Amino acid sequence: LGTGSYGKVFLVSRKNDESSVYAMKVIKKKNMISKGRIQETKNELKILSSLNFPFIVNLKMAFQNERKLYILTDYCGGGELYYH
Repeated sequence: LGTGSYGKVFLVSRKNDESSVYAMKVIKKKNMISKGRIQETKNELKILSSLNFPFIVNLKMAFQNERKLYILTDYCGGGELYYH
């Protein structure tokens, strides 16, 4: 779906359930650390996990491995908000 300054966003779905689609942001930890974005990413997760509002995407889950951080949210089509 897109590429940001230190991560990429993919359109994903559950296996055997193509009707439910989500946006998955994948952030390389190495890039996040080198660009000083650790606190910004923690804040993003904290804010998304505490909100439940119809006009803001909902955080479904967040997980990590040794090299990457994954953030799964609702998918909202229509392009990047910054563009509009």
